[in-house]
Formats: sequence, C-alpha cells, structure tokens
Amino acid sequence: MEQSRELAAHATVQDTLAHIGGQGGVVAVDRQGRVHCPFNSAGMYRGCIVDDAPALPLIFA
Repeated sequence: MEQSRELAAHATVQDTLAHIGGQGGVVAVDRQGRVHCPFNSAGMYRGCIVDDAPALPLIFA
C-alpha cells in the first residue's frame, strides 16, 4: 500500500503538473498517517508531526 501512495503522489507531480507546465508538489497522507511529499520545483514548504516526535518543517529536498 505504501508504494501505491508514493506512486500516485509522484504520478500527480510528474504527469499532471508537468503536462500543464506547472511546478509544485503534493502532500500525500495514507490511513496510517504516513506522509510523502514529492515536488518538481526547487523547494516546497511542508511539514508534519508524527506521534510524539518534534515537528518537522522542510523546504528543500
């Protein structure tokens, strides 16, 4: 199931955004709370909090 989430997120960025000449990304979260954030731009502001771990803010790959 994890691979499906990652493949769907990557397909959205690579196929859909590229098709319209866009840049950006998606934040994909599955039922178990696993997060995947692919993007095709230089950076994408994103972040997540998982369980009791500290917040994880990210900008670049």
